[in-house]
Amino acid sequence: PYGDTSGVPSLSEKISKYELRALLADQAPNAVLVVSVRSAFRSAPKCLLIARTNPNGNLLFLASVRALIVSVASTAFPSDLNLRSAARSASIYPLSITISVSAPTRSSFSACISLAEFAAYPDKSGLAHAVLDSAASGFSIESEYESPLYTEAKYELENIEDQSPCNVFSIPLWSDNHQKAASGLIFTEINELNLADERSFWRDWYQGFFDGKPLDWELQRRVALIPDDDWEKGPAHIAEIIEKIRLEFRTNVSTRLERDEKQSKFVLEAADTLADDILAFSCDRIGSALQNALASSGENGLREDSYETITIRRALDHHFGRASMLATGFFDACLSLQKTIGDRYPDDAALINLQNALYAVVEEINEQHKEARARCARLATLARPEPITRDDREEIALVPVELAGELDSEAIVILKSDVGTILAQDNPPKSVRARFTNWVTTISQWMDKAMKGDKRARWLAGLVSRLVRWWSGGDGSGDDPE
Repeated sequence: PYGDTSGVPSLSEKISKYELRALLADQAPNAVLVVSVRSAFRSAPKCLLIARTNPNGNLLFLASVRALIVSVASTAFPSDLNLRSAARSASIYPLSITISVSAPTRSSFSACISLAEFAAYPDKSGLAHAVLDSAASGFSIESEYESPLYTEAKYELENIEDQSPCNVFSIPLWSDNHQKAASGLIFTEINELNLADERSFWRDWYQGFFDGKPLDWELQRRVALIPDDDWEKGPAHIAEIIEKIRLEFRTNVSTRLERDEKQSKFVLEAADTLADDILAFSCDRIGSALQNALASSGENGLREDSYETITIRRALDHHFGRASMLATGFFDACLSLQKTIGDRYPDDAALINLQNALYAVVEEINEQHKEARARCARLATLARPEPITRDDREEIALVPVELAGELDSEAIVILKSDVGTILAQDNPPKSVRARFTNWVTTISQWMDKAMKGDKRARWLAGLVSRLVRWWSGGDGSGDDPE
């Protein structure tokens, strides 16, 4: 909608808050919430730029971003009652934190808090008015007829009818070129701040909305649902939790673990299955293509100890009927062949046929399994992890021993096999290392809540810090064969 600048509203097109309220009256609650969220985001830099020397700066910053992320997640997941509850909590704050801030900052903060309350009670349309008016005031516009926030809101309402909230947020935050440039200068100031690590996620998060490229919605939902008692511990504590959430999310490239309270153990998620005949056909096809590629007597360079062979055999031998486990293992090998055929390997017909078979099988699985497709996409964006150090290996070897009592029989078999593969190979499959990282992070997060006094919880938290280093490289999005 904003691609054609001829249709973009200009500052000369004014709309009063009363005219905007009349337009809002005819809209569905979620559409009004979307417009309110985007208005609060435009005013938010006042809160994000709060001086760190301000005695209440950290508290106000954290309360602002919590209110914003809970509210924006609510637009993407309007039926999630847990988000409604989180929004209610986010709308409560100590009045003292706004005492020593400027009037525009106080208005901007008020917009964030009213927004959270609106997300919690979407039938209260008057809260939307409070959000828009406070955001406009926070934007330092004195006249109710001059705020570009009202003009932007009107334009969004005209274009939101046939779009889902997620699509609306894929539009840059500002349509007016003048205001976008002015706000860009403000945001450059945010980026140039020497922000501590505890604010780096929020900088990336806000940048995504500013550019119309928001972070993954499920990732945002998980951050929004961080429990109340954690938010009360401050930005540094929240940053540690978000780091684990992001690591678990980025490495969610295979079958996940779920806690079964009846068994008091972690089990494999139930939803990651497909019909046996589909998986059997896939395995037969790839097995035959692999054997043909290996049958060249080494002429094409592919051997039993090659990365691709190890990765494919690992998937074939240990997929346990799990769609994601099979799809991401095959996709891992496919990505590697795409990069190495014509480089490390020659343009060999059998290798090209193997790559094509891998890609075709992955597509067939992904067409029938939405989560497998999402996990393959995440795998493609993971850069090749850092080398495994000797200290890493010593710690990894302890994992199956220390966690054996926390997993059911099927999960512990996979964990032991993954650890064996990681320890036996100089360059183990990326998909295996990602699954190991994801499982360890999942168990660590649970232990951090349920077993704080257990020495394994502290040990596992230290191991997760090591695993963060594994995946600290750049974006590997260029790996995708498409």
